[in-house]
Amino acid sequence: PTQGRISHKSPVGRALLGKKKGEKVTIQAPAGDVELTITTIHT
Repeated sequence: PTQGRISHKSPVGRALLGKKKGEKVTIQAPAGDVELTITTIHT
């Protein structure tokens, strides 16, 4: 995150793989599930 990147091996990265702008993803976090909406994808 300090370089604005997310590893494809991280829980967030794995949840985002194959997703497109506008899609929602749910990430399992220690404090409970977190739902995110993809707003921008940088390549």
